[in-house]
Amino acid sequence: MTAARATLPDTGTLVHSVDGSSFGVEPNQEVGVKRLLLTAAIGGLCLAGPIAVSAGIPVDELYDAVEHGYADSDGVRIHYVTLGEGPLVLFIHGFPDQWYAWRYQMAALADDHQVVAISQRGYNRSDKPTGVEHYDIEHLTGDVAAVIRHLGGESAVILAMIGAVSCRGSLVSDTPR
Repeated sequence: MTAARATLPDTGTLVHSVDGSSFGVEPNQEVGVKRLLLTAAIGGLCLAGPIAVSAGIPVDELYDAVEHGYADSDGVRIHYVTLGEGPLVLFIHGFPDQWYAWRYQMAALADDHQVVAISQRGYNRSDKPTGVEHYDIEHLTGDVAAVIRHLGGESAVILAMIGAVSCRGSLVSDTPR
């Protein structure tokens, strides 16, 4: 397998992980996707801006290549897309995005991972229950766990955008394995 490489946007970017570690990236510097994935596995990953990927499936073909599905989370249908086979990597979008915000990362990792991106409840094709009580952290983490179970997984590397990091953190601390 050829190591995937990514080039971050043309402005300098600092990549942070929830565990407090970070590394700086100079404008247009290539970064190994494996390093990004490792940072995510340690404690979650937040990136400022999209990543242009030079390996994996061509990103302009991703939309037509993914398989759409739905997981049931206590009666709420959660939309997800999936592609690839291997260890499960799950992406959670932030506000106001949807699964497609992760297209560059999915394209880079689909060669040797099962990549899954969800549309959180209230977004895109997922159900939109009425009432703020249906959007608390227990429901949001339950949705992520429902998708993992639906796909037959017992564990996953979870990457979350800034607006979804608390969901990832709660899932890690409150859900066994």
